[in-house]
Amino acid sequence: MNNENLNKTKKEAKEISLTQYFDFLKLEAIFKHCTSFEDTTQSRKFDVFLEENEDGSYNIVPEEAMIPLFEKHTFSETLIVTGISIFEKCCKEWFKWGLKYNPDRLNFFNKKVSINEIMGKDNPEEIIINKTIEDINFKNVQICNEKFKMILGIKIFENRENKYVIERYINHRHVISHNYGTIDFNYVKRTRGTHEDVGKSLILKNSELEEFRNLIYDLITNIASKMIPIVFKNIK
Repeated sequence: MNNENLNKTKKEAKEISLTQYFDFLKLEAIFKHCTSFEDTTQSRKFDVFLEENEDGSYNIVPEEAMIPLFEKHTFSETLIVTGISIFEKCCKEWFKWGLKYNPDRLNFFNKKVSINEIMGKDNPEEIIINKTIEDINFKNVQICNEKFKMILGIKIFENRENKYVIERYINHRHVISHNYGTIDFNYVKRTRGTHEDVGKSLILKNSELEEFRNLIYDLITNIASKMIPIVFKNIK
């Protein structure tokens, strides 16, 4: 075993772990804020903030009645988007680290680069690794799981339930990021929801937010705990 490589590997593993710990603290701060509000019993359509007058006209309810719901809604969306980003970043960082110190695993990909891309570079292998990582969609649960299992020999999901749950929240993140949190037909199709939900805002209960927070923590700690001994064992 190359002691110099071992020391570098340990240093980078420590840096990755520390960064992900800070990422989780960020997620925890968002979680505590959005769950400080009570779960709303309001409809997912915001027309509940309109009061009908006798003449058929409408008044908007006082602002102070609306702000708590909107603030909770905003921070809940932030929690989901941040959490999925942390999961994706975690997968990328550990996968790249595993390839860097066990470069033989790159043979699984048969990645080709042009001479111009590596000419004059001190570490052409790193260019190949970066291109390999860019081509993997870590937000696709099936692809992510298969790559970790095939290339690095670990299962990042302890059971099917964890896999299905993170997939559900990835779908939540998708509708938040691409449809401003409004449920559409694509979301209903992916989640096997009902057409009655189309057009409504995606509002999650505190129990769902807690489930998500716990799942992200379990996933990032599980990946780190499995990756480190495998890479150390096979380091070149």
